[in-house]
Amino acid sequence: MNFIQFSYTTLATSLGFLSVLTVSTSALEIESTFNTDADGWTIKHFNGVSEVPNWLSSGGNPGGYIKGTDTIVGGPYFYLAPSKFLGDKSSFLGGELSFDLTVNMFNAPAATPALLDVVLIGSDSSPTLWFDLSPEPTSDWHSYSIQLDQDAGWINLSSSTSATLAQIQNVLSNLTELRIRGDWSTAVGPDTSGLDNVVLSTTNSHQKSIPEPVSVVALGIFALVTLVSYTIPR
Repeated sequence: MNFIQFSYTTLATSLGFLSVLTVSTSALEIESTFNTDADGWTIKHFNGVSEVPNWLSSGGNPGGYIKGTDTIVGGPYFYLAPSKFLGDKSSFLGGELSFDLTVNMFNAPAATPALLDVVLIGSDSSPTLWFDLSPEPTSDWHSYSIQLDQDAGWINLSSSTSATLAQIQNVLSNLTELRIRGDWSTAVGPDTSGLDNVVLSTTNSHQKSIPEPVSVVALGIFALVTLVSYTIPR
């Protein structure tokens, strides 16, 4: 008796491609790498004065970055994100904000903590949220990643209480300002800072990545089909 052996290599390959495609297209990212210019970022001082940060083509982490200098006495300055980071960003709830930061305070004292290090501002009806960075930045580049959920440590500015998931979602649904603190000393001095690789992502590096349901099905079928072959009598 002759037998015909069936192979499902082609089907398995197709399903494998489907699963990879589904996983890779599920994440969204908005980023500023500063490799070519300042990408629309501005600096806003405590007194409302705004200016364009210096852009440097090298010295970042790696490549280009933007640099701020403490030119006004009396309070901190912040880096303000451009329009592509603003608006309805509710799809990034549960995701992550990440960036690289460096501070050179020269003869100034140690960094002054808890001055609204990262700030999210939404519509008039939503609370202002802020985050305290740890560790504080130094003259070496340090990479920060902040979860966009209730477990990260976001604070409701008006109530000084932990922000709820609903409050974070409310702010992200109409994000009007994203600020990152650049001035880390209240003393008079030529302290400077650098910002690089700002990324707003729907993925979260703090927790294990879980494939979308369609991906799970495709991966399951892929594993099953590649393992199974059979023969039929002819």
